[in-house]
Amino acid sequence: MNPISLKYNKLFETVGLVILTILLSGCLKNEFTINVSLPEDINTTYRISYYGAASKGGIAMDAAIAVAAGKGNLKGYTRYPTVVSLFSGQNQLPSIAIYAERGDDIKIIGSEADPLGWEVKGNKPNELLTEWRLANRSALEKVINPSGDNSYEVRKALNKAIESFVEKNQKSVASLILLGIYYDSVADLKGFKRLYDLLDKSGVIEDYPNLIPRQDLLTDTEIIPVDGGGKKLTDIVVKSYVKNIDTLRLASGNHPTLMYFWRRSDIERREDVDSLKRIAGWSGDSVKMGIADFCLDSDSTSWTYPIKSDSLKNTLHAWVPRGFADRDLMKMGVAGTPWWIVTDSKGRVLYSGDDRTKALPAFRKLKK
Repeated sequence: MNPISLKYNKLFETVGLVILTILLSGCLKNEFTINVSLPEDINTTYRISYYGAASKGGIAMDAAIAVAAGKGNLKGYTRYPTVVSLFSGQNQLPSIAIYAERGDDIKIIGSEADPLGWEVKGNKPNELLTEWRLANRSALEKVINPSGDNSYEVRKALNKAIESFVEKNQKSVASLILLGIYYDSVADLKGFKRLYDLLDKSGVIEDYPNLIPRQDLLTDTEIIPVDGGGKKLTDIVVKSYVKNIDTLRLASGNHPTLMYFWRRSDIERREDVDSLKRIAGWSGDSVKMGIADFCLDSDSTSWTYPIKSDSLKNTLHAWVPRGFADRDLMKMGVAGTPWWIVTDSKGRVLYSGDDRTKALPAFRKLKK
C-alpha cells in the first residue's frame, strides 16, 4: 500500500473509532460498505468524502479507497442517508456520487481506472445515477477535467442534462444529488431555483433535508448581469502572489477596478494577458486604476508558473483554489473563464462578462 493510502486509512480508522459510540446503536448497525471490482492491472487510490449523519449531528468524513490488483473496499458509518463523493486525482468535483443508507452493500464494477465509466449497484438511486452518468459522460468529463473548452458553455450543457433528468425523476433522491453536486447555479440561478422548487413540491426536499449540505443550495446567490445592474461589491480578502494575504479594495479604494478571472487551460489566455499588459501600462499608477487577476486552478503551480512568465506589472495576482465554489466569486457572479468585471470607484459593477472587447473600453472610460 502506498504512503498516501496508508495515511488516509489510518486517519479514517481513528476517526471511525471515535464516532462508533455515536453512530452504532440499535439492531441494524449504522454502517454501509462499498466494494470495488476492476481489472487486476489497476492499482490506485481514490479520495472519498461523505457526511456521517446521526440523530444529534454528525461528522464530515474524509477517507480513501485503495485499489490493489483491481480490488478495493470501504466501510462507512452513518445513521441517515448520505452521499459518498469519490474523486479522481486532484479534481474538485467528484467523478461519481454514491447514495448510501445504513445496511447498504454497494458494489462498483468497472473495466477502467476512470470512475466516470463505472457501474454502481446497491439501490435504485445508484442505478439511476449510473445510467445518467454513462449517458452524459462526455459533458460531465468536460466540466470535471477542463481542457480549454469554453467553461461557461460546457457547464450550461451539463445543466441541461441535469434539468432533463430532474424533470423526469422528480420524486427520486437521485435528482436532488445531481442538482446539489453538479448543477451550476452560477451559470443559471433561475433554472436551479425552478428545479429545486420541483423537488420541493414532490416531497424530496422534505424527505432528505440535509442530504446535500453544499453552497450550491444557497438560493440567495445573485448573478450579476452584463451591464452590472448597479450592484455594489464589497472589499474582499485574497491570497496574493506577493503578500500571501491581501485586501482588494473594491468599495473603499476610491478607484476603478478591472478584474480578470482565468485558468491556465483557457484558449485565449495569451491574448488576454497581452491585453492586460497594454491596459496596465496605459493605466499608470495602479493606486488610481486597480487591476487584479484571479487564477481559478486548484493546483498552485498552474498559478505561479504563468505569473513568472507573464511579467504582468501593476497587477494584483490572486489565487482562488476553490474555483467557482468560492463564496466571493459566487457573490460576484463569475460564470466561467475567462471572465471580466469592471467596477467604478465606489465598487459598483459596470460590466461583468466574458468579452474583453467590452470590458477594457469600459475600464478605460473611468480614467480621470
